[in-house]
Amino acid sequence: MVSEAIAALKEREGSSEFAIGKKKE
Repeated sequence: MVSEAIAALKEREGSSEFAIGKKKE
């Protein structure tokens, strides 16, 4: 369960970083 939460957090961080990067461009 803990590893699943960490994986979800990492996915959210990655997608938010990707969105910010796209907005900057």
